[in-house]
Order: sequence, then structure tokens, then C-alpha cells
Amino acid sequence: MAVRGLSETIAGLDKAQRAVFKKRRNSLSTVGLFVQAEAQKRVPVEYGNLASSAFTEVRLDHIVTVGFTAKYAPVVHENLEQKLKGRPRASGKGVYWGPTGENKFLQKAADQNARKITRILAKGMEL
Repeated sequence: MAVRGLSETIAGLDKAQRAVFKKRRNSLSTVGLFVQAEAQKRVPVEYGNLASSAFTEVRLDHIVTVGFTAKYAPVVHENLEQKLKGRPRASGKGVYWGPTGENKFLQKAADQNARKITRILAKGMEL
């Protein structure tokens, strides 16, 4: 006795699964780009190297990575003391950490936008 429609049912499930994976990947990409943009607003800028080194990558359809490739990014991110904050830069381009630069710029971009991130994911996964 053969089950009728089994191959069509499996094909339909495969199609639905691919659609869910695509939605998840797109939602993660949207979240990553949102967090990246928020972090770039918080990065201290002298020449723009740090801000322009930002990247977003979705891997394996369920992991999103947001980061900065500038070698000094971790040092700036973790600089809790900000000793030179407000002092003129040697380059003459503004002041250290000003006017919107802050430490923990990537962490704060994610933490302070947790609800918005959740909404972006929920909206992106609507069927």
C-alpha cells in the first residue's frame, strides 16, 4: 500500500523550510546592519578608519557577526578611562572621544537596542 501525495508533501515541507531559512538569514542580516550602524554612530572619529572598518556577516544561516577590523578597535572599545576625552587631537581634527564617541560602542549599540532588535527579528520572521 503506497501513501499518496507523500513526495508532494515532502517537497512542500522542503520548500517551506527553505523559506524559513531565507527569512531567518535576511532578518539576521537586517539586525546585524542595524547594530553596525548604531555602533558606527558611537565610534570616536578622527580620520574615519575605525568606523569604516565595520562589518556584518551572516554565517551558517543562523549566526550574525558584527565587528570592526581596525587593529586598534578592541583597545578603543575597551578604553574605560578615556583619559584624553575632550582634549584637542594632535591632528587638529576635533577632540578625543568627541562629540559622540564612546567606549563599548558595539556592546552599547546591541544592549541599548535589545527591544528594537527583537522587533526586527519578529517582523522578519512573520509568515
